[in-house]
Amino acid sequence: MGRKSGLGTVISVVKAIDRANKRAIREAEKQSRQEEREQARQIREQEKYRKQQEKRVKAERKERAAKKKAALKQAIAEANSAYEKRCLERKKAREQYVDMELK
Repeated sequence: MGRKSGLGTVISVVKAIDRANKRAIREAEKQSRQEEREQARQIREQEKYRKQQEKRVKAERKERAAKKKAALKQAIAEANSAYEKRCLERKKAREQYVDMELK
C-alpha cells in the first residue's frame, strides 16, 4: 500500500475547526443573552427600589399631612372649648349683675 493523501486529514481538521467555530459562536450568543438578562434584572431591581422609595416618601408625606390635620382639629376643638367656657363665664357674670341690680 502506498501513502494516503493528506486530503482526509485536512478535511477532518477543517471540520473540527468549523465545529469549534460554531461552538464558540453559540457560547458567545449564550453569554450575550445571559448578560442581557442580567442587565434587565438589574434594571428591574433598580426600578423596584425606586418605586419603593417613592412609595415610602409618599406615605411619609401623607402621614405628616394627617398629623398636621389632626393637630389642627385638636387646636380648633381646644379653641372652641375655651370659647364656650368664656361664653358661659360671661353669661354667669351677666346673670349675677342682673340679679344684683334687681335686688
